[in-house]
Amino acid sequence: MRILHIVPTYFPATRYGGPIESVKQMNATLVKKGVSVTVFTTNADGDGVLDVPLGVPVDVDGVEVFYFPVSRNLFLRKWFYSQAMRRALKKRICEFDLVHITSVFLAASFLGSRYARKFKKPYIISPRGNLMVEPLAYHAFKKWLYIKFIERFILKNASALHFTVEKEEEEYKKTGLPLKKSFVASNGVDVPDGVCGDRKDFLKNQFNIAEDKKIVLFLGRISWKKGFDTLVPAFAQALQKNSSLVLVVVGGDDEGYLENIKNQIFSLREIPRGGTNIQISKSTPLEEHIIFTGELKGDEKWQAFCGADVFILPSYSENFGMAVVEAMACGVPVVVSDGVGIWPVIKECGAGIVVKKEEKVVAEALIKIFSDDKLRVDMGQRARECAKQFAWERVADMLIDVYKSLCEK
Repeated sequence: MRILHIVPTYFPATRYGGPIESVKQMNATLVKKGVSVTVFTTNADGDGVLDVPLGVPVDVDGVEVFYFPVSRNLFLRKWFYSQAMRRALKKRICEFDLVHITSVFLAASFLGSRYARKFKKPYIISPRGNLMVEPLAYHAFKKWLYIKFIERFILKNASALHFTVEKEEEEYKKTGLPLKKSFVASNGVDVPDGVCGDRKDFLKNQFNIAEDKKIVLFLGRISWKKGFDTLVPAFAQALQKNSSLVLVVVGGDDEGYLENIKNQIFSLREIPRGGTNIQISKSTPLEEHIIFTGELKGDEKWQAFCGADVFILPSYSENFGMAVVEAMACGVPVVVSDGVGIWPVIKECGAGIVVKKEEKVVAEALIKIFSDDKLRVDMGQRARECAKQFAWERVADMLIDVYKSLCEK
């Protein structure tokens, strides 16, 4: 069985968030299980490009990856269009049994579906949360036009749509968009062996955090979608109850949103507590309790998880929440909004606290989890056990079954 995976960007373009890592791991696990996987992608990497060979096979964890040059035209670049990829698809798509496209609203889904239909190949679309309620509401008019004239036809002719959680599937069905068949296969996680060990205090050592401090970790893209407008004031309120807290924000700022967050921190003046306003000056202690590390990769990323006391993600919307599962796999309890796709699993396992995306509620969750050490430790242990259900081996087996069923039709 030969699978062609088409995606706008691929590892090492980690600036594009969790899907970059999860798609790489998914494909690598499929290859280990005997599936032939080839990836077509672009060399896009923010405003620049990846330093990778172009148009020739590159081995990425056993997966054959072809990087094609993204267009230099500003408009086409935003669409992640590659003329070289289009030519390669036209020439080679007939060699594959099935096409898996991780993309919507971009050239990857347009080109991939076009040539899959032309050569009568079944194709799967993985929207990765982009067709959920909150993301669709962002630039809604532009997306509605794109769906009306382009994406609707692509979705209508897809052999199946792949969702990572039931919530994503449910929200898609409510949109009224076309659907032949759908299936749910989550992202997976495999924590590297021995990655924590003696480096559990990596964050404290690397960023001069005092030993007696408690670390609240955010790890992901610095984006409006992640709910910083709730996270920052909620953390400030929790800090009034527990001055040992430190918020560590790990992630790249590709959207230029970091300045908004810093302005929010600077402008925060009054934190309500018990009906009393706590005045905070411009030289607020809040600034001294929030650290921005930039993006951390590889072992450093895992060591950040290992050194955290609590992981937090009050997102507007997440189709899955890859960083949440990674934190859980490291034994870290989590506080997440009910906009995060896997919140039902967290609630069922008792791996953390699920909250509404509201300042007061998020603050209360942080105060609660840090006021009871036993509760926090127990949640961390349950989180580690709960994360085992997301092992990549299990996810790959589900995908292989779906691939086979579609190829046999």
